[in-house]
Amino acid sequence: MKKFFIIALALIVAVGFAADMAFAGDLSVSGTMRVRAWSIDDGTNEADYWDQRLRTAVTFTGAEGISGHLRLDFSEITWGDAGFTHRPSDATELQVDRAYLQVVQENYKIKAGQLFAGLGNTIAYDNNCTGLLVDIKNVLPVTLTLGVVKQAEGTTTADDDTDHLLANVAYATDAYSLNIFTAMQQDDGNDEPMLIGAQVKTTVADIALNAELDMFSGDDGAGKDYVGTQLYVNAEKKINDQLTAGLDVIYAAGTDDATETQMTTLNAAVFADWCIMDRGPFNADISLFDEMEPTANGGSMGAGVYADYAATEDLLVQASVLYLTIPEDAAAVDSVMVFNVGLSYDLAPNTTLAVQYNMADFDEPVTDPDAVTTMVARLQIKF
Repeated sequence: MKKFFIIALALIVAVGFAADMAFAGDLSVSGTMRVRAWSIDDGTNEADYWDQRLRTAVTFTGAEGISGHLRLDFSEITWGDAGFTHRPSDATELQVDRAYLQVVQENYKIKAGQLFAGLGNTIAYDNNCTGLLVDIKNVLPVTLTLGVVKQAEGTTTADDDTDHLLANVAYATDAYSLNIFTAMQQDDGNDEPMLIGAQVKTTVADIALNAELDMFSGDDGAGKDYVGTQLYVNAEKKINDQLTAGLDVIYAAGTDDATETQMTTLNAAVFADWCIMDRGPFNADISLFDEMEPTANGGSMGAGVYADYAATEDLLVQASVLYLTIPEDAAAVDSVMVFNVGLSYDLAPNTTLAVQYNMADFDEPVTDPDAVTTMVARLQIKF
């Protein structure tokens, strides 16, 4: 099946490159430079440090609908890292996040190379990877996306590969949009989880609704089954020109069966990282735990509220509260409460100063640890 899937996508790519296209020859560069200051205290240890990153995105346009995309991170370092003398080490001096080609035509879009692949709200599949994605559009009533991701090549032997096969069916009207998707891992070591999910967006009485349901199955090839059913619902309303308020609802089933493992995302190493526990200017940067599984196999159930208030043209105030309980009685954590407040201020054109305070209080059945508090500030420019 995998070979047939790859051959079919390769044929689509070959047809795409055979099309006649006029030369345009264009180049665009954009990016950000940030410096951050962190202070983290878990009640036992305290860490205070600074870090920085220069991110540059380059797009080469060779013809109408033909482009190459490159994203680079320079000097992504913590100030004073061990071994730092006059410049960063080779590992942090330059990192390539994206390097892919893109072909966009009336009935299809092709992306191939080092790229980002996500499904739904990127809760269950969120992967910065090497692979091939093909969108087929304007041919059927739906847009069909097919993908092959090379997750690992020759891990222990030349034939020991791990691949991900992806498919998404998208349908949209003026009233709603719907994505139905699946992803499966094919592994020569037989570690083969599978994901089936659906996401829907609509608006009811000026309230924007976004819901996603994910279900996992498969096994690890070593005697454990993958399980997981999780639901995320978001409702958001713009109260007026200054204030937007929202509600998050989460449910994820855990397991107390020793032969099962709860799964919340198909690929372990997430990249864009869907995250609601640190809503604010540093969304997904703090990310202390997986909201669908705060503790191993425990599941999750709860809700959160948030608000964004544009106090002035230059100042945005954001706040949120999230409370989650853990359904499984044997879990290491009973519940967790998270509080956030953040400010973003435009100091100058394309220049923002942001600060955020995050507190996560874990209620454990045996001990009562101190809350984890995070304070972080960032000065960032865009170009």
